[in-house]
Amino acid sequence: AAFGTNAAVSANLSVKIVADETTNSLLIRSSARDYRQLLTTISQLDVVPLQVMVNAVIAQITLTEDTRFGVDWSRIANDAVIDPISTTTNTDFSPNLGGLMFTKGFLDGSARVEATLEAIAVDNDVRLLARPSLTVSNNQEGEIQIGAEVPVEAGESISAGGLSTTNIQYRPTGIELYITPQINDDGIVNLTIRQVLSSVDSSAAGVNNNPVFNNQEISTTVVVRNGENIVLGGLIQTDNEQLNTGVPGLNRLPVVGNLFSYQRDSIERRELFIVLRPEIINLNAEGGVQYSDILDRFELASELLEDLNIQ
Repeated sequence: AAFGTNAAVSANLSVKIVADETTNSLLIRSSARDYRQLLTTISQLDVVPLQVMVNAVIAQITLTEDTRFGVDWSRIANDAVIDPISTTTNTDFSPNLGGLMFTKGFLDGSARVEATLEAIAVDNDVRLLARPSLTVSNNQEGEIQIGAEVPVEAGESISAGGLSTTNIQYRPTGIELYITPQINDDGIVNLTIRQVLSSVDSSAAGVNNNPVFNNQEISTTVVVRNGENIVLGGLIQTDNEQLNTGVPGLNRLPVVGNLFSYQRDSIERRELFIVLRPEIINLNAEGGVQYSDILDRFELASELLEDLNIQ
C-alpha cells in the first residue's frame, strides 16, 4: 500500500492493522519506520467532521381578514432588515421558490432576531410551538419532528393456523423538518431543507375507515453565512369546525329546542413560520465554538419571544 510519494510502506516488512470498534482504536504491528509513516497518514485521516448546530423557533400565525392570503413577508423583510449600526440592508428576499416563502439574512446577532420577531408580531397573532436545537454532521441529514403518530391499518397477515392479524403502521402528523447542511471552506453553509406539514382530515374517511391525511411538502436549498438567520413561511393550514350554540336550557327542549339553537361553521386559517439559525462547530480548531456558547446566544432569541408575548 502507498500513502503518497514519500509515505510508502516498506514492501519487505509485514504490516498488520486490526481495528477495535469497541475502543475506536487501531492495533498496528510493523517496523518503527513503517509505523511512523502510518501514524502520519492516520493523523491526517482521523479528523472530527465539521458539524452544524441548527437552532429553530417554530411558530404559527393566526390569519385574519387582512391576512387571509397569507403574511406579506416582503413587508416584514423591509421592516426588519435595517442594521442599526451601519444603517445598511443585508437581506435577500425571494417572493416564491417552489411555494416556499423565505427571508434570509436577518441581522447576524440577537438584534436581527429581535427585529424579525417584532416585525412578525406587530400585526399578527403569533403562537410559539417549539424551540428545538439540532446538531448535524456535515453532509448528513437531521430531522425535527413535532406532532403525533396516527395508527393506520396496513393490511392483514394470516398465520399457518389460519388466524388473521391486522398490521398497524404509525404515520407521523404535524411538522417534519429535514435539514442537510453542506459547509464550504469560506464558512458558507448550504442548507437543503424539506418541510412537511400534515394533519388528519376529520371530515373524510379513507379505505377501511383509515384516516385521510392532508399533506403540504416543500423542498428548497438556501445559502447562508455562518450564524445568519433564515425565516421560512408560506404553509397555510385551514381548520373547519361546526359549532352548536343556543339559549341554555331552551335549546335542549324536545320538539321546539331547534328554535332556540343554531349552528355555524368556524373557519380558522394559520400560517406556519420557522426561524433557523445554523452555526458551524469545528471541534478540530483550537478554541473552537462550544455548544454552550451557541445555546446561550440563541437563548436571547427565546427571551425575545417571551418579551413579545409569543407563547
